[in-house]
Amino acid sequence: MTAWVRKLSLGSGICAALFLTGAVGLPTAATAEQAAKHYEVKMPRTVGEASAMMRRALSTVEQALATEDYVSIHKASYELEAAASRIADRPNDKSEMLVRTVELLHRASEAGDRVALQAIYPSLKEAVDQAAVLPRPAPIGKGGR
Repeated sequence: MTAWVRKLSLGSGICAALFLTGAVGLPTAATAEQAAKHYEVKMPRTVGEASAMMRRALSTVEQALATEDYVSIHKASYELEAAASRIADRPNDKSEMLVRTVELLHRASEAGDRVALQAIYPSLKEAVDQAAVLPRPAPIGKGGR
């Protein structure tokens, strides 16, 4: 599959998720019965740590989708955000797509929107897979941030 086809496929998945989100209408935390909790996560120091964190969080999301465990998905979204933030230190099309996809997952998890979460997951998986092969910046304190 050529790069532009992969990019088009990923973009189409994101567009579908956005469409579903708009069509269904994600409730905000203020309209939900219970406000979503916020979680603290340790920021990965290197892209390697970020990649490992993303893979663990992605596995958590996959397992939690099967059981509709939105709390676990929401908690994993914080880990994905931290990992994506480290990877986005060297912005490019792949890291930007990862950050946008993780944000969609985070918002859908706050709302407990099963349809949007299921629509977003394939795009998230692809974005994580693509981000794992990005160039590695230096660790913090060794010429990096």
